[in-house]
Amino acid sequence: MLSEFQTFLSKSGKVPENRIKYYVYWTQRFLKFCKYQSEDMNLNRITRYLDSLDADESVADWQVKQAADAVIIYVEQFLGKPVKAGNQQRS
Repeated sequence: MLSEFQTFLSKSGKVPENRIKYYVYWTQRFLKFCKYQSEDMNLNRITRYLDSLDADESVADWQVKQAADAVIIYVEQFLGKPVKAGNQQRS
């Protein structure tokens, strides 16, 4: 699935070619965080994932933003699942 996402990013032009591997990396970490359960890919789970990255001192703020962008592209555009805004949104 991640190789298909990498191809999607490359063909769509949504991400500069030199950053695609990082978007795939953040998405892979998100999938592990969700235990590969697609029903867990919602706004609440995304927020919790990003909060866990934000709390990690080894992850810079710009990396958290990049991870957020990667996950939103993966869920909304690649999987075609709208991220429901029913829960609190990340500030």
